[in-house]
Amino acid sequence: MVRVGITPTMPEEQRRPILVANGINVFFLLVIPILILIETIAPNSDPNIREFSLLLMILVVIISLIHLFISYLGLTHLSRLLFVVDFPLVIFLFPALSGNVGEQDLFWFPYLVAAFSIIPQLVLTIRYERVLYLLGMLYMLVLLYFSVEILLSSILQQSPVVQTAQKYKFYYLRSLLSVWVIINVPFTYLKWLLMKREKELGQLRDQVKNN
Repeated sequence: MVRVGITPTMPEEQRRPILVANGINVFFLLVIPILILIETIAPNSDPNIREFSLLLMILVVIISLIHLFISYLGLTHLSRLLFVVDFPLVIFLFPALSGNVGEQDLFWFPYLVAAFSIIPQLVLTIRYERVLYLLGMLYMLVLLYFSVEILLSSILQQSPVVQTAQKYKFYYLRSLLSVWVIINVPFTYLKWLLMKREKELGQLRDQVKNN
């Protein structure tokens, strides 16, 4: 199942992100049913939180199945593009839009969104999907900004924490952007080095083959 969408003639650099995306989808399919079982039988869970958690996990399972099916059809670019787009929306924005957030989420929620900006780095390549890669990175940056806006608008405005965050929102966003840069700039540089090395190796193999 992890290798769906991969053809024998596909270069290694193209195979790698497909394997990563498929592997994460399969991981969700294996782990989330166990989490659903635990959430169902947990005796001390709040009914509202439990219902929301179950819905969220079921959505993730459905999305993972859709991704794998699209990869099976050979549409690996579409599958990975959806991977970049819909998982952050479901995991991060869905709780905020549904009102299942509190003022304590301001201290970690957006930073988790910034950390998840690594997703395009894992499932898209610079060499073969440069436009999708750049769009994916831009999307995660925009999502980071709107996660803060939606979070602030979803929490009670009279909260002192929200009022402080609103007052110093520029510095709050700047710290989030710093996290985004710290995560993605080194990763992008490493991907560029890897792409350059694989390109050189490919040219070397072609020279050996021609000789």
